[in-house]
Amino acid sequence: MRRGGLSQAVKPASELLEERVERLPTGLETLDQLLAGGFPKGKISEVAGVPSSGKTSLVFSTLAQATVAGENAAYIDTFNVFDPLSAAQSGISLPRVLWIRCSGSHEKAAAAADMIARAGGFGILVWDAAPPDEQPRQTGSEKPPSHAWFRLKQAIEGSQSVLLVLSLKPSAGSAASVVLNMNRTKILWNPEQSVENRESLRRPGLFKGLVFEAEIQRGKSRGRVRVHSRF
Repeated sequence: MRRGGLSQAVKPASELLEERVERLPTGLETLDQLLAGGFPKGKISEVAGVPSSGKTSLVFSTLAQATVAGENAAYIDTFNVFDPLSAAQSGISLPRVLWIRCSGSHEKAAAAADMIARAGGFGILVWDAAPPDEQPRQTGSEKPPSHAWFRLKQAIEGSQSVLLVLSLKPSAGSAASVVLNMNRTKILWNPEQSVENRESLRRPGLFKGLVFEAEIQRGKSRGRVRVHSRF
């Protein structure tokens, strides 16, 4: 074998392991392409962004993909913000979702995530650690405990589950294999409304969806994409 052919045939062990990782698609084509097929199973992935940046749209789309495919899901709701009606309208099969409300306690949420990750039987585990507004709540004892991340990493490794964490700012550190930063860029209305066209602003409009930007801050690949999330 020629030297060039040998160098092409030899791959680092880390690349071979990465190729074997199964992924859960988000259902958003451009984002799935950026993520090489979706969120990796057996890993922690974190989605960070301010309120109304597209985090919920992304996680609902991913949950819909999983539950329609017959996977069970768990939603750990730190601040009791999960809306079952919106979830059902997004295509999520609610009978396949275990909903755990934690009334603002990160300690309870971390314990629940660890317990469910170790129990198995769930295709996706969502830990929604983001408060419904930008108030500085994640400080001191209200911040997710740092030791929880590495316990969760150990619990989820080797499983067929995706652990998806929602937060205002990245907080899982090196325990996360993928970190997505979300930013809302546009609100879609029907009919289309424009600040330049004052007449269009006087007409009532129906909310149609969001355009948001997703940027990979940690992961196998780097880049950003624009995603249209329609309702």
